[in-house]
Amino acid sequence: MKENELLNFTRNFFLIRQRINEKIGSEFGLTPTDIDILIFIYVWEGEVTATNIERECYIKKNTISVHIDNLVKMGYIQRKENKDDRRVINLSLTDKAITVVKKSIAKNKEMRAKLLAGLTEEDRIILHKCFEVITKNANNLNK
Repeated sequence: MKENELLNFTRNFFLIRQRINEKIGSEFGLTPTDIDILIFIYVWEGEVTATNIERECYIKKNTISVHIDNLVKMGYIQRKENKDDRRVINLSLTDKAITVVKKSIAKNKEMRAKLLAGLTEEDRIILHKCFEVITKNANNLNK
């Protein structure tokens, strides 16, 4: 692998995702960050808080607060007081948000299929293994 291939792939992948989120967002009056937050809430297992989003998505807390406020006002997210700790606010999606999330997930699956076009099953298995190792290495660097 040439020195910059992985960085170029990563950059291009995120630019493509950004364009997908911008296009879907424009249909619903949402920003790409709004869509990222909605998808996170959709896929996260368990109760979601702004702190979960901050830690896992590397979005600053003040940015998250602004987006969550807007998403609540627009009817995409609901806030619920945590049963065990009143200081904690859990976030959940409304049916309106599910429509956006499912459209975004479908577009992202379509994009991944196009990225992998022309690869054999063996190539895909090798690629998956490579990404597992790279992810493990990246996680170790973040410690």
